[in-house]
Amino acid sequence: MLAQTAKMTPLELRKMHLLLCRIVLFAYLVAGAHATLSAAPERTRNSKADWHDCPGGPNTIVKCADVPVPLDHENPTSTQITLKVARIKTTSSRPLGTLFFNPGGPGGSAVANILAISALPSSSLYQTTSRYDLVGVDPRGAGYSTPMRCDPALWNRRVKTAVTDEAEFESLVRHYAAVGASCANLTGALINHLDTVSVAKDHEVVRRYLGAEKFNFLGLSWGSQIGYTYAEMYPERVGRMALQGIVDHSEAATTAVQSMTTSYEATMRKFIAWCRSNTTCALHDRDPRAVLESVVAKAHKTPIPAPRCRQSGPDACAADVSDEELLTNAQTLLALAPPRWNTLAQGLLSALRDDDATVFANPYFTADTDVDFTSAWANLGTGCQDWGHPATSYLDVRNLVRQTTALSPLTKGFGQSFQWYAMCIGWPSPLSNPPRKIHRDLISRAPEILLANAYWDPETSVQWAVGVRAQIPNSRLVFYDGSGHAAYADNGDTARAVNGFLLGGEMPGDGTVYGS
Repeated sequence: MLAQTAKMTPLELRKMHLLLCRIVLFAYLVAGAHATLSAAPERTRNSKADWHDCPGGPNTIVKCADVPVPLDHENPTSTQITLKVARIKTTSSRPLGTLFFNPGGPGGSAVANILAISALPSSSLYQTTSRYDLVGVDPRGAGYSTPMRCDPALWNRRVKTAVTDEAEFESLVRHYAAVGASCANLTGALINHLDTVSVAKDHEVVRRYLGAEKFNFLGLSWGSQIGYTYAEMYPERVGRMALQGIVDHSEAATTAVQSMTTSYEATMRKFIAWCRSNTTCALHDRDPRAVLESVVAKAHKTPIPAPRCRQSGPDACAADVSDEELLTNAQTLLALAPPRWNTLAQGLLSALRDDDATVFANPYFTADTDVDFTSAWANLGTGCQDWGHPATSYLDVRNLVRQTTALSPLTKGFGQSFQWYAMCIGWPSPLSNPPRKIHRDLISRAPEILLANAYWDPETSVQWAVGVRAQIPNSRLVFYDGSGHAAYADNGDTARAVNGFLLGGEMPGDGTVYGS
């Protein structure tokens, strides 16, 4: 997948990063957990999937199917929604079954990912088809499944999230209440059923629909949360499960924000050190930290133009970039391994020297659906149902910003988890999947689970990986001694270890550290 990035425009490149996906870091309370995690009723489906061409036209390798699932799993006879499923069928004479894949998000399109890797047979993910039927399920509300819909004009409107007074706080709450109301009006009841538990239950429905004996699973980023949530509910149905770029869904809201921003800050410092020592970095002959700070200060004073953006067409992006947007989107650019960090360096240099911040521009929406590698709308819809957003005054938000700025002065707390904390305050959907620890007694009934994480991941902290390892007694955790998010895509030693487990059952030693 990443081998194609050199040919892509800055906006396309950043969107491609999202197939590595962005991560939700929320957690849910023990109260009510047993009701929330009740397994969907066991029903045998005799129907077989009708495999046909996927969106985008004929593909000899990938075929798609539509699978109906209940809108509300607690009321399985309720309205049905449709999930789009993509499959690359194995050619093995000794197949291991079906391997389900989720790239993260929330809201990441597994269908788009599988279509992308179908032309990349050397990629780690494609290699799994040597023994498995590889299946990706677009999550509810995202991709080519029944979509979440919102008013694009409202969504495109910029509102400050790092509020400094009560008036700004009220403006923030009013704006996202209006955005949420538009989404609820256009989407209907689905907006109240986008939580990760519902997504995990969807995967069980799809498993039965396809007739897969076991739920073999590779989950990256948010996909890790889907994986261990499924393993809690259906431990006896788990086959081989590998999770990479781990989300810890057991932290309180402010702790989750700080955990993510601390990891983002540490990775940004690695970027600065890389630029200083690497002559290929566009900022090598400058002070990269000073450039970053100057560009952020410049964007804080007045949004920096994005002259290569157009507010129409399939790749529309915003006309300019604020400091909040710059730091939030820089996090995504750090998701790739260091050789590709020059995109961030070139973007900062262009913003400083040429007054061009196009690489950091937000998408500009022109329709009421967001079909992309990662749906921003489904991302927020799921985040608001999974993650706490307890602020009731501007001081709650302001004090969190003061905390994150003090501990992470370069990145200042901006990033995905802070977006959920601030944007979800006025959201209309309930916090239906709030933070809690994994049920050890339930998940321990599943086979051993492999966990993997980079030391310097701007989105999923190694702290989260260690925390989840402590919550899953039947797991092993391995590390990548390097930077980036979801290193599985880089085909290094970490990816080979993951595939060695999925394809050959070779579980690496707990605590093993890989250099790539």
